[in-house]
Amino acid sequence: MRRKIEKAEVLAAVEQAFSDVHLEDGISANMAEYKEAPWATRASQYLRLAETDERDDWRKVSDSLLEERESIFHFSDPKGFRFYAPAFMHYALRHHEGSMRFIVDGIIYALSPDNNVFKELPFEECFTPEQIAAIMMFLEYCVQQRGTFDGRTAAKVLRSIRQRLGTQSKQSSERERG
Repeated sequence: MRRKIEKAEVLAAVEQAFSDVHLEDGISANMAEYKEAPWATRASQYLRLAETDERDDWRKVSDSLLEERESIFHFSDPKGFRFYAPAFMHYALRHHEGSMRFIVDGIIYALSPDNNVFKELPFEECFTPEQIAAIMMFLEYCVQQRGTFDGRTAAKVLRSIRQRLGTQSKQSSERERG
């Protein structure tokens, strides 16, 4: 039987692993919103807002911004995704028993190595080993929570990450021997 993972442990792991992640020149929340619908009436507003998006500390990203900008999952780039992923994981851990279920489960779906954002830079290259470990701990916690997360999808994403990392390790070993 697997040991029970505590929420505080996951929060600390995410905090530590992503502590010095910055947005750099990645796609910000409002720029992702703009990319989703550049033709929309409010498109110019998103471009202006993007100029003031937080770029240095994901912990400063407000819950309200995360609630309004789920487009980050679909219209970001690897740098933007890496910057916002810990903010969304923190949000999910703090709100998984509440009513914002689409955001809480959204980060689980988005963390899949098959997400389009990882076509540009593969999942295992987007994150450090410590960040991947924190993501896996987050997903394992989601699996253990019975009903307050989409545990089935969390388990599937976790398997996918493990397979991806296992395959990558086998390929590296073969290259080293070869």
